[in-house]
Amino acid sequence: MKYDFLSGYHPFFWIGLTGVITFVLLYAMPVRSVLYLEFLFLPITLFVLGFISKYDKKIWKKAAIYLVIGSSWEILTEVNWAYANNFLPMFYIYKDIPVAMLFYWIPVFSLAFFSFSYIAGKVKVNRLFVQITTIFSVFLVTESIGFNILGIWNYNFNPVLLIPPYFLPPHIFIGYLIFGNLFLIFMHEELYKFRCLTNFVLELTENPSKIMGRLIRSS
Repeated sequence: MKYDFLSGYHPFFWIGLTGVITFVLLYAMPVRSVLYLEFLFLPITLFVLGFISKYDKKIWKKAAIYLVIGSSWEILTEVNWAYANNFLPMFYIYKDIPVAMLFYWIPVFSLAFFSFSYIAGKVKVNRLFVQITTIFSVFLVTESIGFNILGIWNYNFNPVLLIPPYFLPPHIFIGYLIFGNLFLIFMHEELYKFRCLTNFVLELTENPSKIMGRLIRSS
């Protein structure tokens, strides 16, 4: 059957897809004034998780870790961003951190790690090259769309240079290259499993040089 590739997806995939289509239809109508960004990012999150779950049954455990990482990132870097309502209004959970941005990080991290794992498993190339490619194709694309196209946030500084084709400040590239590679390395260690995380913390406390060496070699 020509539609067999659609079989086996989690119900969240279809719920998310329906939600995104519904949002697009509502946004094209005058009713857009009552829509919030969360109404788009939540179905996108469900859509991505539902899609990946067909290939990775552990995505639900990982999604919880992604939520924690994303929330921590938003809180720690909150002073660097100013969220705007250029696209849609938002609900705020802490200071000027929107709930939508917590949803945002789950699909971004999910796509980043899934893409990395898939490419690394299918193509015989250097893992570090795959990691860097993943960073630039997922993290920076979503950052560029949010900043340049949707206008969801602004930077609380005056960029001296915007680097094409993403048109982002240089330190955004550097930040994501470091942050994104650390994320991929640590997730490769399966730290979304409580047992692995506990062992990792214990080993890091006892012999940090050994652990850092293993992380570097795994890249």
